[in-house]
Amino acid sequence: MKSKAIISFLLLVLVAGSGYWYWTSTPRYSINQIEQAVKTHDVTTFKKHVDIEGLTSRMIDDMLDEATRDVSSDDPFEELGAAMGKGLVKLVKPMLVSQAEKQIIRYVETGETDIEASEQTKGPSLDGFARKLGFKGDLVESISYIDRDGKTAYAGLEFNHADLDTTLTIELMMRDMDGYWQVAEVSNIPQLLSDIEAMETSN
Repeated sequence: MKSKAIISFLLLVLVAGSGYWYWTSTPRYSINQIEQAVKTHDVTTFKKHVDIEGLTSRMIDDMLDEATRDVSSDDPFEELGAAMGKGLVKLVKPMLVSQAEKQIIRYVETGETDIEASEQTKGPSLDGFARKLGFKGDLVESISYIDRDGKTAYAGLEFNHADLDTTLTIELMMRDMDGYWQVAEVSNIPQLLSDIEAMETSN
């Protein structure tokens, strides 16, 4: 009887351990870790679950594309000026990425971003992007979905656009890092900005 009890206990521990290991290797757990890292100002954990450099680089590319999207091709001088401006910003993209990384890390460390520095630099900024999306206070209200496809996952995070008083979804593309998941990019920035612009125009 005693040996059966020991075996049963070991099986229980094994099942519980397997369940915990599975939970800690899911995209949802990594999102929770990111949220906790921001709340506790844990930069190390945040960096583990967020590819800050890759994320900011892709965000800046999307923001640059959005900024030149509505340039009229009927005016060659306007189009040329926009192309030159975009090319100039791409030349300083490494500096913009570095600045955005510092802003994100500062936010995790202190809960604030260096607004003065972002305003002094021409081109896209983290603060300007956050204002465009209507971020105020807590960023995310809930996780609306997580779709896994092999070593890639897409997570939809709902947030409230304060000025438009509406709920929007920002989609994170995550990758499996063998034991945990890491946010690689925001995959729907162009669609988000387009939807926001349409709602602002209709109001």
